[in-house]
Amino acid sequence: MRLTVQSLLFIFAALSCQQAVAADQAAAGFEKIRALIGEWEATQPDGKLMRVTYEEINGGAIEERYRSEDPMWWNMSSVYYLDKDRIMMAHYCSWGNHPRMTAAVPEGEISRLDFRFLDMISAQPENGYMKDSSIQFQDKDHFAHRWLWHDKNGEKPLLLTLVRKKAAVAMEGGLKTAKQD
Repeated sequence: MRLTVQSLLFIFAALSCQQAVAADQAAAGFEKIRALIGEWEATQPDGKLMRVTYEEINGGAIEERYRSEDPMWWNMSSVYYLDKDRIMMAHYCSWGNHPRMTAAVPEGEISRLDFRFLDMISAQPENGYMKDSSIQFQDKDHFAHRWLWHDKNGEKPLLLTLVRKKAAVAMEGGLKTAKQD
């Protein structure tokens, strides 16, 4: 089969268009994460309160910070950022591991983002690590975050339902935090 220059240009244009659509969809998915900016609370399975914050940091990335007395959650953070046609998550585990996960954003309405394990740096797998994660968007003040914990005993799903505590109100000269009614 002989390909002409026109055929090659058509194939290139079609692939470029496909990549542009995937990049647009990833950007739309990332905006769903950006909409989480603010303070959140969840009740842990043991009944204790956990605080979670989302904040935009350098380069437009979004940092997620968990604070709790429970060692599983006490000081873990994740950073979400766009990487062409996918959303990346770099997770900084309380147990010393740093898995990276990626989410391909589905076409259409985005009600859920599923992050899958990509690789891990600072690997200490004997400590256990977060393997997968998903965010189920419910409304502007509620979402569910599911984590899949992996260690030598197998895998254990961890589910949190989060409620917005405060809303960030943009103001000239900075960011003011105001309580939601």
